[in-house]
Amino acid sequence: MKIGIASYAYIDPYGYEKGLEGLKKHGYDCIDYNCDKFPNLVRTEHEIFSLSEWNFEKKLKEEREIYKNAGIFINQTHGPWRYPPRDDTKEDRDERFEKMAKAIRGTAYLGCENIVIHPLMPFGSHSDAEVQTQWNINLEFMGRLAE
Repeated sequence: MKIGIASYAYIDPYGYEKGLEGLKKHGYDCIDYNCDKFPNLVRTEHEIFSLSEWNFEKKLKEEREIYKNAGIFINQTHGPWRYPPRDDTKEDRDERFEKMAKAIRGTAYLGCENIVIHPLMPFGSHSDAEVQTQWNINLEFMGRLAE
């Protein structure tokens, strides 16, 4: 069994060197790759999504080596997410789709096999409005990702 934690708990406040030391010192083997200050696949506004595919791949492979050299396994990533949700228009959903597809490729560049993909929330995060419409939007979105 591997013990893991969200990377932002150590890397964001302490940086790579001290953060990675802390992870190992406290007995962690793996991370959920989801920093905020450092390259991440969570925040849709993060500059990493504006990189060319070549630079995107290069940056994430560099990240993979940093963690690998520290003996930390990247167990999962988190796909693009924003709070409060902005999924109510087709344009918002299309933008999120492009970033989600890039995040899936990024997960592979990190040498990771698992990505968390949260559902779209076109009516907000605490809404039961139009359940069938929400279902249909997510079915279409996830179906496109599966392709």
